[in-house]
Amino acid sequence: YKGTLVGVDTSYKVNLLNAYRVELWVGLEYDIVTQKHYWSYDGSPLDDFWKAYIF
Repeated sequence: YKGTLVGVDTSYKVNLLNAYRVELWVGLEYDIVTQKHYWSYDGSPLDDFWKAYIF
């Protein structure tokens, strides 16, 4: 399954990441099963490093 796309918001996270990492951002997904939000790239959840680093 895939989470439901909630929206895209990079405004307050731009300062946390290098420019090339900002390009990886596609959207904030909401996982219905785990009830957690996570950033995704191309519709797929990012690996644990990115999920921990970004959120």
